[in-house]
Amino acid sequence: MVGLAGLWAGRSLEIGDAAEMGPGHVPRLLCLSLLVLGGVIALSGLRRPGVRPAGVAWRPLLVVTLAVLAFAAALERLGLVVAVIAAVVIASAATPGARRRETAIAALVLAVAVVLIFITGLGLPVPALPRFDR
Repeated sequence: MVGLAGLWAGRSLEIGDAAEMGPGHVPRLLCLSLLVLGGVIALSGLRRPGVRPAGVAWRPLLVVTLAVLAFAAALERLGLVVAVIAAVVIASAATPGARRRETAIAALVLAVAVVLIFITGLGLPVPALPRFDR
């Protein structure tokens, strides 16, 4: 599904050729690779004798999707730190056995790491913390 969504999202990007790659060249290759890899994994799982495909685990699927959407919605308004912490806390609800203390530690460590990598290291123009003067 991700591969198909990526192909659809990048459909207007120019591909170019091997000598002069356009902005859609690498994303299209990655999406096609995802589709092929997913197909190979699915077929190898279906060919096993006596093993039936498991049902869809809806709770993790929906909760993790909600966490990604919350991150995207919070990033510009609330900053990277709050967006990461919110995404981790929401995603922790995907499993009933999630522990609050471990979730809090993971959220804080991930928030610090993401700020160090993307803002400090790569210099991305993303606010780290919320700005209330807007």
